[in-house]
Amino acid sequence: MRPLLLGLAILSSLAAAQEPRVSGERVVLRTNFGDLVVALYADAAPNHAARFLDLVRSGAYDGAEIFKIDAARMIHVAGVGRRGAKSQRTGPETLTKLAPETGAAPHRYGTLTFARDPSDPDATGTSFAVMLAIVPAMDGRFTAFGRVEDGFEILETIRGVPVGPGGVPIERVAVERAFVRDAPAEGPPTRAWLVPLLVAGCGALLSGLGGRLSWRLAGSMGLLLVLCGFFLLFAAYAPWAGRSRWLGLGLLSAAVAVFRLMTFFERAA
Repeated sequence: MRPLLLGLAILSSLAAAQEPRVSGERVVLRTNFGDLVVALYADAAPNHAARFLDLVRSGAYDGAEIFKIDAARMIHVAGVGRRGAKSQRTGPETLTKLAPETGAAPHRYGTLTFARDPSDPDATGTSFAVMLAIVPAMDGRFTAFGRVEDGFEILETIRGVPVGPGGVPIERVAVERAFVRDAPAEGPPTRAWLVPLLVAGCGALLSGLGGRLSWRLAGSMGLLLVLCGFFLLFAAYAPWAGRSRWLGLGLLSAAVAVFRLMTFFERAA
């Protein structure tokens, strides 16, 4: 059982390390179907996230149409100079080249990624896509700079809009307005600690009962529940911690300590 638990600890640590940290700002894409709230990757793609914020603040996406819907992969949002997108202060001629930041954030459901010129990897455009599926083939080629945080039902509604040839929507789908707002105070959801605490508490109770009655299986299962409680607590708090890699190592160290305690109790029994 101990190798299985150790494997779970390692996988949980790696998963946490792969979750990109998001910045404090939130971008609201107010479509004619409802709002999509977007969080930006502060560390994984800082330059592209900053470019997107600048474009939003300039009004570049006010009136931008969703000009293509590929229900199996992504929706495409027009940038400056395309189908109804209008910019107040920013135009393609003012945009400097932007080297890709492709190594940290994967392309999965809800991810935002910039379009770019296939002939010039540093020529990031202003059009972007919102992913509707996991597309590993885009990792390392395009820069994922943020993710949808709220409004998934709106995303699914847009996915279902009828399209014509080339994925062009039959009815108008557009970002009526895009704007930046501050995120709520950083922190885990209210009472996010409650379920992990209950799991860990039940595990501690079962472990103590098993120790008193010499039930080794109960003791081992109790320790397993305690460890699961730690995993759930970490999963609830890690996205807001900002240093998930270090927390992942801390969790792994705590798991090793629990395994040492298990060995101690088994020898003492």
